[in-house]
Amino acid sequence: MTITGDEVIAMPYKTYYNMGRLDQLRYRGRELIGKELFITVKRDGQNIPVYWNDGFVEIGSYHRSVADPDMQSKVKKCPEWPKIVEMMSELPNHVIYFEHIMGGGDSYHKSPTRIERPKKHSHLILIDIYDLEFGRYYSYNFSHQQAHKYRIPIVKLLDQVEPQDINEVYAIKDQWLKWCKKHSREGVCIKDYYSNDQIFVKEKIDLPRRKKIPKKKNTKPKYPPMPEEKIETAVERALNECKENGEDVHDPKFAMPRVARHIATEAREHFYETPGNMFMWYRKYLELEP
Repeated sequence: MTITGDEVIAMPYKTYYNMGRLDQLRYRGRELIGKELFITVKRDGQNIPVYWNDGFVEIGSYHRSVADPDMQSKVKKCPEWPKIVEMMSELPNHVIYFEHIMGGGDSYHKSPTRIERPKKHSHLILIDIYDLEFGRYYSYNFSHQQAHKYRIPIVKLLDQVEPQDINEVYAIKDQWLKWCKKHSREGVCIKDYYSNDQIFVKEKIDLPRRKKIPKKKNTKPKYPPMPEEKIETAVERALNECKENGEDVHDPKFAMPRVARHIATEAREHFYETPGNMFMWYRKYLELEP
């Protein structure tokens, strides 16, 4: 396809639902009371949207409609990729979201948060399917049917609930976060597929806090003393600068500002402690001067 002038092709792409936590909802979770909620595992990987674009299957990333070449290469090496291409050919007007779980079995391929154990191989796990025509996410049941049809793994459904008060909403969250800690999973997603708003939230397990190292108060870096030859070199440069500017090197009014600057610069550039009695070194150099 050729683009001319200011013509722009609208790509059939949509970023995944930007989920916050329960406490970040407008009504702090009360809007989920009485709703049919699906509790799924939040896997620790990278979100990958896949969609049909101008005759081929496009691979995006969480913030970009087109993923970088390295990420695309990794996605296409996953064993699920041929089945995903087949799936997209039958669902061209949809965006299908996957979690890319890095594999390799070594520390380099560990999950981003290091919560999940390293996997032997990389995989793509289906998260959700979005209908571009109707502007809605399909239910978990429909996504599960598609995953079963094409033999693609899908995120685990932990529970299907209908909480009747806010305490029950938070109790359900706490219950399944305990399960996540036990099974090395990052957290859970709570999804309201059937209401008009389709509210999704995510809750993560609390990572162990890094042990704080006590800081010493009023400490300064301690550098080694500046060697005498370095000090003498700095004084010599300062006094030569005085002479070049027609100043009397024996007059401290002209010489000392230059001496102090050159010694301090030499100390800073070579990571030495700046000597304290610069005037002494200035007088000493003058005494040695022929």
